[in-house]
Amino acid sequence: MKRTQNSRFDDQDLIDLLLIYATDYNKLPTQRDLLADERFPTHVTFINRFGSLSKALERAGISNFSNRSILHQMFKESSFFREIIA
Repeated sequence: MKRTQNSRFDDQDLIDLLLIYATDYNKLPTQRDLLADERFPTHVTFINRFGSLSKALERAGISNFSNRSILHQMFKESSFFREIIA
């Protein structure tokens, strides 16, 4: 999938994409990671919408997770994932 204009994503879409990235790769995305993966909007989209990639990660509730155990922490702490597996 090729990248298109960022207007196709609302705030929740962008947050969901960060959660998907974190679960797919078991790590928090960096600006470089987002540039390298064409399935995701670039970091500029997150900066434009949230002020920074860090703020977007905070909004997604995953900014303080360590990369080693991000998947485990997300399942343990996130209502988003509790609803999926319930």
